[in-house]
Amino acid sequence: MPSLSFQFSLILITLSHLRHFHQALGYQHDGQLKKLHIGGLFPISGTGGWLGGQGCLPAVKMALEDVNKAKNLLPGYELVLHQNDSQVYV
Repeated sequence: MPSLSFQFSLILITLSHLRHFHQALGYQHDGQLKKLHIGGLFPISGTGGWLGGQGCLPAVKMALEDVNKAKNLLPGYELVLHQNDSQVYV
């Protein structure tokens, strides 16, 4: 499984491409934020729960909060996280 920092890098690269795509098209937002929904599975509980899974969820929430606060990063968008405990059983 790719490292967490690699996964975040891919998310940020994707979001950056979305921003540049809208700028190239001359997209202007009307002041209302469009919600961009992101899903995440985190191995928190279960018999094989990974301790790192418990730390990943708060880190992802903090990262999304930072992205949403940076108005120049994704103008016109608000990231919304939908998370689920994958309940690892081994």
